[in-house]
Amino acid sequence: MVFRRLLTILGLLWVLCFSAINLGPTTAYAQRKAQSEITFFYELVFERTMCFGTCPAYKITVNADGRVEYEGKAWVKTKGIATDRLSPDKIEQLLQALNKANFLSFRDSYASREDGCPTSWTCNPGVILSVEVYGQRKTIHHDHGCREEAAGGSRGEVYPRQLYLLAEKIDEIVETSRWVDTNMHERIP
Repeated sequence: MVFRRLLTILGLLWVLCFSAINLGPTTAYAQRKAQSEITFFYELVFERTMCFGTCPAYKITVNADGRVEYEGKAWVKTKGIATDRLSPDKIEQLLQALNKANFLSFRDSYASREDGCPTSWTCNPGVILSVEVYGQRKTIHHDHGCREEAAGGSRGEVYPRQLYLLAEKIDEIVETSRWVDTNMHERIP
């Protein structure tokens, strides 16, 4: 009788242990990762690359606590390092912009037809956008020579448009114009 109870208890414990293991991902991390919405980021790195011309080249790093580090490289008002801090409201605006653009759904690269670009033009600036979210880093290389097809051999709009608009929105939220005078330099739409 005691032996039978002991076996029953051990059997139940065995079932509970292995069923808990097989429940699959139950952590908050795994649940958020399965979602396409970003609710928090550890670090956002945004870099505009040079073109064959006077396109501003700079890099901005935004940490979850709002710390911002700007590094001006070329064709900018402020060369070198500058720092600032974003308010929690600005961090929330960045999260909303990432989600509105559906950031996690983009490919890792948009530079050629192999990457899905309808056409590819040379000598254009680009953006490298990297976001560390849920313990993973998603990095997108976006060459602005990746364009929609346009009639008559002219350049179409930057493709994908939502990614281009996300970059513009990040500039707006972080207020990079204080370090980068975009009115003085070539911006290729």
